[in-house]
Amino acid sequence: MNELKLSENLVRLRREKNVTQEALAAFVGVTKGAVSKWENGTTLPDVATLPLLASFFDVTVDEILGYTPQISSEEIGEIYKKLARDFAKQPFEAVWQQIQALTRRYYSCHPFLFRMCVLLVNHFQLADAALQPQVLAEAERLLEHVQVEATDRELARDARIFETMVQMQIGKVEEAIATLEDALDPMHLANSSEGLLVSAYQMHGDLEKADSFAQLQLLFALQSLLGMSGALLRTSATSPERVRETVARVDAVARAYDLAQVMPNAVGQFNYQAAAMLCALGDCEGALAQLEQFVQAMAALFGADDLQPFMADAYFDKLGSWQQKLRENNDTPRDRATVRQELLAHFADPFAALAENAEFRRIQAKLKAVMA
Repeated sequence: MNELKLSENLVRLRREKNVTQEALAAFVGVTKGAVSKWENGTTLPDVATLPLLASFFDVTVDEILGYTPQISSEEIGEIYKKLARDFAKQPFEAVWQQIQALTRRYYSCHPFLFRMCVLLVNHFQLADAALQPQVLAEAERLLEHVQVEATDRELARDARIFETMVQMQIGKVEEAIATLEDALDPMHLANSSEGLLVSAYQMHGDLEKADSFAQLQLLFALQSLLGMSGALLRTSATSPERVRETVARVDAVARAYDLAQVMPNAVGQFNYQAAAMLCALGDCEGALAQLEQFVQAMAALFGADDLQPFMADAYFDKLGSWQQKLRENNDTPRDRATVRQELLAHFADPFAALAENAEFRRIQAKLKAVMA
């Protein structure tokens, strides 16, 4: 992050121009002693003096101050990861204060504000119940600010979609539905145009890009399939046969594409949901089978260098530069330590019916070993 470095900048700029403190003081209309105090950090120039200093050195006032309102995607990613780690080690309120200070400092850096909203939504449940509405309200406010002010239309659209997640948390479900029905209408060409770019690459003779983009979009489609299948489990809670059929179909797709290795986080989430649903329906055998798959997915996820959404393999072998972009924009919901802590603490919650089952205890012990 960029900190204000007025003193250091004055010294550097004056030496670069090869001028004395006396010459600078004469131009600005102050004493040499005043310039000396600015440079050693004892005092600061008057606000009205800053434009004169900028004019003398032929730089902007921001450059004099050493202040940059925009930060790079790499810096944003590093800040996100640091704060995610902080949530695992510090009280929520302490990290919350850091985020508030940073969002004020970089209020015009809209990509940064968006990522901080993602961070807050992914961690707000760690806050005391009394503080949670305030955190969500701040996230909603920042997302609305991004939608209004961002010149990046895709970022504004992402902020609009992500705001619906906040709205659902605070009870504004009808507003969320209205936004999502419009934004995700499958009849909109923008929601079904991925194949056009693949065709364009092919027509242009760039088969490498066509292959790479097709692989990436297939991964996103499979990720969406897992998410929608999990939603279908919830809406089919009163239909045991439909639940079992959904699980069987997803299992077949997961095996075909080796999803436990390629996207272990997404497939693991489905396995866990499926196990909880099957357990509630009294299908202990099916629940245990899904939990076994869940542990396998967690072994792949925590065996990787970092918690990535997708992992290349012999089939998905042309991701290339997309891997770096995914890494830079990876909003992992939790730091590893937080994920491990919460997973071990709550793993058994939906499976009271299996508490005395020897196979369940074996799977639970295997998960603890994977998490160690």
